[in-house]
Amino acid sequence: MITKTTEFMSDFENDLNWININKSKPLIFKGSYTVKELGDILSDIDIQANVSYNSRLLSIVSNIIKKNNSNQSPFTFLQLIVGKYEEFIFPWNIYNDGNCYYNTEKTRIWYNNLIGKKILPKTLETYVYSKLFSNNIQISNLIDVENSLHLYANIIWTENDIIKGYKYVRGINYDLISIIKTEIPVLEYIYTYNNNFINVDFALIDYKYKIPISGRLNSYYTSDYYKIMKSYRWKIEKVYQTKYLQTMKTIETDISKIYLINTFQNIINIQKINNNIKIKFISKKFKEILQKNNINEINIDKEKSDIDFNIKQKLKNSVFSYTNMLSSENKDKILPLLLRMRESELLIPQETIKNREEKYICPFFPIDLKYYNQIINFAKNFEFDSLKILLCFINIFERDTFSVDKILQEVIPKHQYTIEILDNIIFLKKENKTIHKYNIQYLKKIQLLLLCTKT
Repeated sequence: MITKTTEFMSDFENDLNWININKSKPLIFKGSYTVKELGDILSDIDIQANVSYNSRLLSIVSNIIKKNNSNQSPFTFLQLIVGKYEEFIFPWNIYNDGNCYYNTEKTRIWYNNLIGKKILPKTLETYVYSKLFSNNIQISNLIDVENSLHLYANIIWTENDIIKGYKYVRGINYDLISIIKTEIPVLEYIYTYNNNFINVDFALIDYKYKIPISGRLNSYYTSDYYKIMKSYRWKIEKVYQTKYLQTMKTIETDISKIYLINTFQNIINIQKINNNIKIKFISKKFKEILQKNNINEINIDKEKSDIDFNIKQKLKNSVFSYTNMLSSENKDKILPLLLRMRESELLIPQETIKNREEKYICPFFPIDLKYYNQIINFAKNFEFDSLKILLCFINIFERDTFSVDKILQEVIPKHQYTIEILDNIIFLKKENKTIHKYNIQYLKKIQLLLLCTKT
């Protein structure tokens, strides 16, 4: 494992000359590397380069890959992953706004077509079927299917493929330049440093193309507490930053082990299509590193599962307790997502999903995320506990017998009165202007009065 030190940072940034594509524009560091403190263990490094998506880019990239085939280079090119094979374009969409598109019949047709191609092993066919067509499912099942099919769905571009600029697979021509204009290409490297290795993801960005990043809510739907906690980094109030960093420090070694395992498994898969001398050497050394970190190569999937479970156990309570340490603005944004996570854990009968498909934006949830903000604003305006009010509404909506719009229309008043509490004094406002002050002891009575006042 590699620790972040001033010496490492200096050496690494000098070595980036080996893989830099556009030396006229500075590289941009992203992800955990930018927030790790000196002395922290590094899990991986994410970098962005500003480029132009044209045929010349492919020539530049292939030349850089050739240069890094040299044993003098500390970088080893693994692969470029961008695009999906046509058979694996999923019939559903999970949107970043908390909604989704899902249709049971279209999913069944897609599955039958995929199985008919005989691309997948039988065990994976069975796994996908169980995830999609069990009696009760949840939205995380869709994410599980996507993750399980990565090796078959994602287009992997080798050095030769990049030189050609296309791949012809199962009767379909995939043009690399056309694909990267719709999905950000990421060159994957292994960086060797003092007999240790770290994964480096080198993204190529052309700012003329606005490419949306999908899957922002996947960490909530799959209860990935590490990624959720990681997203809190700049949202925590300053006074709690030290405590937050101490909490994240407790899972640092486990996270590094997960990245080690992921990188090793990646190398094993790459060796099936590219087993050059450098990759062979790294594969051999990685086995030694796994042993050194007490990771059993034979039972590596179980090891990974156990480590992942430990991380979740350590962070589960923190995800919720740290919401109280978020700034007010960020808390209002995160709270609906945590409740969305709670909802996503419910198993939904297939029949319920079918019934919801026409009247719900996302049939896995009884309420669209847009209503959460409406309810939170209502709670804030009347000094109610946002979490309790949201849970109350959700419990009603989960019965599937009520119209969301009708309930909100009946419950939330349309008048312009609001409440603000300052130093145990209630400020009753209309259109943001204070019209009266009351002692805090009258809070419940005023709340009730305002709820009963419709206009």
